[in-house]
Amino acid sequence: MLCDECKKNQATVHTISKINGVTTERHLCAACNKKYMSPMMKLSNIGDLFSNFTGLFEPKRESIICPKCGTTSDDFLETGYVGCPNCYKEFASIILPAVQKMQNAVQHVGKLPDGTAKEQSELTRLKQELGKAIEREEFEQATVLRDKIRKLETKQGGDRA
Repeated sequence: MLCDECKKNQATVHTISKINGVTTERHLCAACNKKYMSPMMKLSNIGDLFSNFTGLFEPKRESIICPKCGTTSDDFLETGYVGCPNCYKEFASIILPAVQKMQNAVQHVGKLPDGTAKEQSELTRLKQELGKAIEREEFEQATVLRDKIRKLETKQGGDRA
């Protein structure tokens, strides 16, 4: 989709705002987004949001560097952007506490592709039961639960292929 302003570059920023019941949708490229970003939006930049949580990260840590893309944890804290999917693993010790503080949870509870939500919650429930059965040393029950988990995981893996 092309940028609504310059009509030349690919739109990378998509915003929807609702003011007085009127919904406005904008699709901007990075250059136009910088140019037209309101002062309020500049303050609500995700990087600013994470920089406001610096108290969460004390004592001061050494900078973590993603081995795949070279992004540093300092870069992430400054901009709020990661360089690659591997950054989420590398910066988990920074990201998870901030998300936990902001959303009171770190587990996804939103929408999932059709048919997977029920299986996903069943899988989570079975894994929790398995942990409890092992703690209580009910190994026969744990074996049954383990087999159910494997069957469900195999079914999910087959559906994705």
